[in-house]
Amino acid sequence: MLSRSTHPYYLQLVEDLMRHVVGREGLTIRNTLLFKTRKEVMEIIASSGHPELLQETVSCAHVQGKTKVQPHCGTCSQCIDRRFASIAAGLEGHDLASRYEKDIFIDPLKEGEERTHAENYVRFAQKLEKIPTPNSFFCEYPELIDCLPVGRQRQFRT
Repeated sequence: MLSRSTHPYYLQLVEDLMRHVVGREGLTIRNTLLFKTRKEVMEIIASSGHPELLQETVSCAHVQGKTKVQPHCGTCSQCIDRRFASIAAGLEGHDLASRYEKDIFIDPLKEGEERTHAENYVRFAQKLEKIPTPNSFFCEYPELIDCLPVGRQRQFRT
């Protein structure tokens, strides 16, 4: 999922602002991770020589009221994505389950939002598994085309 901080539209706004602030019309801000999966980003962290830095990052959508000891709720879509990605990249030793209020894999989930996020995650993964190509993906989810940089949007617009 893209957040406002990494969405191409908002990055363009920040780039425009920074051009005015620093007085450099040619200033460019690029999200070099835009076309990487969370697993691939985790693999970059793993190969950096400092995988312990993963513990200094927070992915949770519910940061308000969280502690330094448990900065993640564990049940929002960002936390679920992070857990799967860190495990897939072999970084579970640097993304400790104890840093999450709930361990999505073993703790009971309350009816409602907690359970719905987990169920939707599994349903979505099953659906994605059946999509054969990027073009098919954007046909299924055309609203995601707007998340691409302008130059890349044209190749998926019909």
